[in-house]
Amino acid sequence: MIKSENALESLINSLSSQNKNIMKHSLWILGNLLAEKEENALALQEYQILDKMFPLLNSNDAVIRKDACWAISNFSIEKNPSNQVAQNPLLFEKLIHLYMVEKDILVRTELGHIFSRLVAYADRDYMFEALLKEGII
Repeated sequence: MIKSENALESLINSLSSQNKNIMKHSLWILGNLLAEKEENALALQEYQILDKMFPLLNSNDAVIRKDACWAISNFSIEKNPSNQVAQNPLLFEKLIHLYMVEKDILVRTELGHIFSRLVAYADRDYMFEALLKEGII
């Protein structure tokens, strides 16, 4: 995990940068941190990381949307027992809505990764049923 809180705060704050390359690389770093260890996910939860990433799913830039999906999917893996995505049905519904309206195939693929990880690791029947009902799976 990043040892300096200032470095972590700077990284998270860079998600609101006007520079798309900075945003993209920050998402990659955060996504890798989320996938690496449970302690990273727990530390990033303290910074409400999902609240910072979800607005990026509405970006006009498909690359930013795709990279935000990828980072969020890493928050949905088995190493994160306090999975905020799985514990919040409203976040899940928003992801389904985004999938239904998204036109970019790479973004839809990353959203699919989130769904598959949630169904595999979150053990929430309503998620599977909702995805089935919408024809996503």
